[in-house]
Amino acid sequence: MAVKEIKYKKKRLGSFPFLNVLLSVTVALFVLGLLGAIILQAKRLAELVAQNIEVQVFLNSSVDEAERQKIEKIIAAKNYVDANSIRFISKQEAAKELISELGKDFTEILGENPLKDSYVLRIKPGFYDEQKLKKIAGDLEKISGVFEVSYPQTITGTINRNIATISFVLSSLALFLTITVVILIHSTIRLALFSQRLLIRSMQLVGATDAFVRRPFVRNAMLIGATGGVLAAALVYGLLQYFISQVPEMQMLMDERLLAFLGGGLVLFGMLLCGMSCYHAVNKYLYSSLDELY
Repeated sequence: MAVKEIKYKKKRLGSFPFLNVLLSVTVALFVLGLLGAIILQAKRLAELVAQNIEVQVFLNSSVDEAERQKIEKIIAAKNYVDANSIRFISKQEAAKELISELGKDFTEILGENPLKDSYVLRIKPGFYDEQKLKKIAGDLEKISGVFEVSYPQTITGTINRNIATISFVLSSLALFLTITVVILIHSTIRLALFSQRLLIRSMQLVGATDAFVRRPFVRNAMLIGATGGVLAAALVYGLLQYFISQVPEMQMLMDERLLAFLGGGLVLFGMLLCGMSCYHAVNKYLYSSLDELY
């Protein structure tokens, strides 16, 4: 009677169910990376909106050409002013624009042009806060020859409140999602090592040091984490490119440098998280009793 030979697959120290673990890590990092990309896009959108806020500096009617140029130099020297954005609007140009909007020549009714020469400028990033804008307006009004400084206070306040609300929501979501990803990846690595627990103990019993047993597992886990990070970053970038192809206006929200940092962060985060999770999981089986292993 023939005896059927049963073959057992030899387990290799440090081996993982590679595809299963890689898929879990990639999905977790992809979701985290997608949220990171959304935060970057929201930040960029807030900057673009804030950059379109214009401050108008009205000059006294008695200011002559020499004084006007002196005022312009003083304004351009301010550390909060984008010097390249400064443009002069004469009262004649302002009157033409207003007549075009109203459809009537108000100067014929009033008998004169009551408007004033002005400078329109934009503020540098970092000075869009409502309190800072108030201080900026006060500082500009102290310049000799300046009649009044105007900016859209209501819109500015609304924008700042909305930005603060969105930032809080996205930050809270990012924190919650990061904790979830850490728990998910840690659990995935621990379950993947469960089938190796007896091999780990066997190596320990034949005299292998803890570091010798631990090293191949941690190395492979870090490789899986790095690979998952690369795949997740590629998926996030590909998805953003798809959205841009559908909505070309989104291109202005793209910052390739920050996206590169995000991709590198996903790779580094995945590598370190998988490595640390594996380190703790192997230690658990190294220091467990035989009863706990079964």
